[in-house]
Formats: sequence, structure tokens, C-alpha cells
Amino acid sequence: MEEQEPIRNTPSFNEDAWIKLVFLLNDTQDWLNELANVAVMQVPMKKFRKH
Repeated sequence: MEEQEPIRNTPSFNEDAWIKLVFLLNDTQDWLNELANVAVMQVPMKKFRKH
């Protein structure tokens, strides 16, 4: 069987930075969702009467 050459050009992976980024993105998404909810609640709505 032929010996495989190791891959030498692999970029480094910083797991701590990646995890921080995932949590930052989650916090940002929560903040954007809250902003969208507040904006929607400010839209005037016509009240409907039930017959």
C-alpha cells in the first residue's frame, strides 16, 4: 500500500475564538429578534369585532 503524504498547508483552528464567535452571533441574533419584535409591536393594528 502506498504511504499517504500528510497535508502540510492546513490553517490553524482556534477553538476558543470559534466558540466565542458562535456565542456572539447567538447574542446578536437575540438582539435583532428583540428589535424586530419591538418594531412590529409599534405598527398600528386595526381591531376586529367578533360578530
